[in-house]
Amino acid sequence: MIRVIVIDDEHDVAEVLCEFLKLKGIKVLGRGKNGEDAIQLYRKLHPDLVLMDLVMPNYDGFYGIEKIREFDPKSKIMIISASLTHTYVQKLLEMNVNSISLKPYDLNNIIEVIHKVNHGIEVKKVPTAFSKNN
Repeated sequence: MIRVIVIDDEHDVAEVLCEFLKLKGIKVLGRGKNGEDAIQLYRKLHPDLVLMDLVMPNYDGFYGIEKIREFDPKSKIMIISASLTHTYVQKLLEMNVNSISLKPYDLNNIIEVIHKVNHGIEVKKVPTAFSKNN
């Protein structure tokens, strides 16, 4: 069973995602609201995968990625955000996140990406809206 933590400051979004993950047999170990929560939950729970928003109050997703990677360079991190810009995408690619998804997202696609990332399969990191052809 894949074990994840979900980090998103939007309570309703996180709630729907967590319930769907549970229905699909993915164990949600914990939830947080910002990058600092992500670090604390990661250190405490050692999930297989982190699903994290990017723009959050106090400590953003970039902070969470940086600190989690300092603690565990092999951590698997998926970014799911509505606030993606070309600059953000470039920075995320430099930080070598495992996946970048744009909200609103297709829940079944998120499940597919979770399974691929968990099994070490390369996934397309850049959402279509940010590909070089656009």
